[in-house]
Amino acid sequence: MKPNNAFLSILGAFCAGLLMTYSAATAQTNPEDQARTILQLFESGQKDSAYVLLEPLKKTARFVPAVIYVRAEMTPDDRALGLYKELIAMEPASPWAEKASYQLVVRYAEKRDSLAAYLWDGVLRKNYGSSQFVGTRG
Repeated sequence: MKPNNAFLSILGAFCAGLLMTYSAATAQTNPEDQARTILQLFESGQKDSAYVLLEPLKKTARFVPAVIYVRAEMTPDDRALGLYKELIAMEPASPWAEKASYQLVVRYAEKRDSLAAYLWDGVLRKNYGSSQFVGTRG
């Protein structure tokens, strides 16, 4: 049976695109820049490419706040909550911790855990009062 030429063409184009994306992301030597690129890919719908690029970064830059944040953003289940909390504990003054605090409020609200959402909203307001994520009370 002959291989389907259209399928092979599509597969080749996909692999070439992935290789170009990988090259662009890894050309940036800063793990934070790499994490931003991966998050942009993920948010633009190129999730498979983002996951492929994240794997080696998880090993080489495990304790970089941007990498932890991106891992959490790409984690759809409750494991993300632990990643956000780890980031906040490790680098509470970083802008990534501010974003993580906000994401904890959002994720707990989505889970309908109003007590946890309220507690993390308090953390966000107390620690990051001037944050863009802190809404005004009416």
